[in-house]
Amino acid sequence: MASSMNRIRQETIEQLGPEPTTLAERLAHTLAAHADTDGGWLVAEATSNIYGSGVRTGITLDDLRAIQKQLATAEARIGNVLALCDEAERQGIVSGGGFRVSIVRAVANAAIEQ
Repeated sequence: MASSMNRIRQETIEQLGPEPTTLAERLAHTLAAHADTDGGWLVAEATSNIYGSGVRTGITLDDLRAIQKQLATAEARIGNVLALCDEAERQGIVSGGGFRVSIVRAVANAAIEQ
């Protein structure tokens, strides 16, 4: 019995990776563990029957998947901003000058629009 449990444990670790330690890792880990689960599954229920008989509100797996995509987009944009700032510094543009501020504002506005 113990050997089969160890095998299952090892297979699960191989599938899901190491224990998550950050918020982003925990989210990815949770979604990986439920990769085959219906996206409409209510992960965290906020209310039940408040807005009508049988109406439940909360966060679904699809909501978590959408949040993960938004986080990835935000991380990519932040990476782009940092790369542009690094390039500005290499080009001798004064740190904190109008050029850097304009870049930061443009990226922030693009993130808000989505």
